[in-house]
Amino acid sequence: MKNAKKIVTLVLTAAIALSGALTSPITADAVVFNPDGPKSPNLQNIYDIENTTVTMKVGDTKGFELMQHYDGYSIDKTDAFDWTTSDETIVSMTKTYRPTSPNKVFFFTLRAEKTGTATITGTNAPTGNTVSFTVTVKGASAKQKSCKHSWKTTKKATCLRSGVKTCKKCKLTKTIAKKQHKWDTYDTTVTKYDEYEIFMCNACVCEDPELHEYHVRVNDFGCENWCGMEFSSRDYGSVEAALEALSNHAEEYNHLISVCSRPGYENPHKETITVTECKNCLLTPEEAAKY
Repeated sequence: MKNAKKIVTLVLTAAIALSGALTSPITADAVVFNPDGPKSPNLQNIYDIENTTVTMKVGDTKGFELMQHYDGYSIDKTDAFDWTTSDETIVSMTKTYRPTSPNKVFFFTLRAEKTGTATITGTNAPTGNTVSFTVTVKGASAKQKSCKHSWKTTKKATCLRSGVKTCKKCKLTKTIAKKQHKWDTYDTTVTKYDEYEIFMCNACVCEDPELHEYHVRVNDFGCENWCGMEFSSRDYGSVEAALEALSNHAEEYNHLISVCSRPGYENPHKETITVTECKNCLLTPEEAAKY
């Protein structure tokens, strides 16, 4: 029992550190960074190319993710790493963020801007572990170098991405620079809510001993027959107090839990705010900086 409480306490302590300020107002209208929904099936898994070299041509684009495969299931680890390119002028990077977590990278796209070599690195901040691979962008062939080019725009440039022009004769591609954002500042009225956090006991309470033992052994916190008791920062006065109540509950009933929470919202109210956004892409300067 003491060991079980110690484990729960350590998990809850970590949750307190990660919860942050949960009482500040939030805006109802959140920006969706991935309006297209699920990932493309054509993404390259970085684990398959780690410490190798990928070859691209100028103007090419390719998407990447970090997917760890296990026996019977996979875990997406893309958002556990901070992704960078060693030379944006050779290989640029565009990050697509999760619809439900705008600060977590869903996948990223590389664009070959000019000939040369760049290293793509992902760094896990808590551990310092890194994964990396190299991208080599090929130059023009002898035939392409001697060609009297006749260019056609094959992908228009926007304020979020560079474009591509292709020679009609030799098929050489070159990058068209991104367009500048057209910023517009205005006042608008939005609905805001006061947010609080709700922590739930997700311990398995199956009466079947074998099923209960299985759920505990494999950490299956998605069991349909789970406790479901809720402890909110609103009812207990603070995040720390709500987590302490959850910890006491888990100890009293000998429940093995992980921290499971969801936000709660109350007190809808109107506020006038000043917004700066691009007339073309409708993103704020902070959001646009991610591209």
